[in-house]
Amino acid sequence: MSVVRKTPTNLEGWKKEYLIEALQEMFGAECVIVAEQGQKVPVRGERSGRQLEADIVVRLGNSGDIGFEVNSNTDNYEVVADWYMVSQHADKLREAGIERTDRVSVVAGVLQKTNHTFVKSELKKKHGFKKSTLKKTIDAEGNECYEAVFTKGGF
Repeated sequence: MSVVRKTPTNLEGWKKEYLIEALQEMFGAECVIVAEQGQKVPVRGERSGRQLEADIVVRLGNSGDIGFEVNSNTDNYEVVADWYMVSQHADKLREAGIERTDRVSVVAGVLQKTNHTFVKSELKKKHGFKKSTLKKTIDAEGNECYEAVFTKGGF
């Protein structure tokens, strides 16, 4: 059975601007919907009955949205999605740099991109770095990870 579920993360609510920027870079600005202050956006899944809402929603197609909502108890984001429906958008996820369609891979991919966006922004503000590159690598144990390279200018 397909249902919309909440997945807790360690992404702090104050990183909202970095999350939005990361999602727009990954999925395109036209796919990212940000709720007005005090409002929520519906997260669409397979079933139209029980729908959850979120502060930020990525529209992957006619169904299978990925939502991000700050948990008022932890002040961290929760990812809200019908993971079966999200998995039906493998091509869109691959274009966003996420190779697998399971919950853990999608959440990890978004968190990595958000953290990269945060670090890039802070280095630019505090140290004058202008360019960054994010490269996918495999570590010695065979784990997929990302390497970030920052430069102050040039080519």
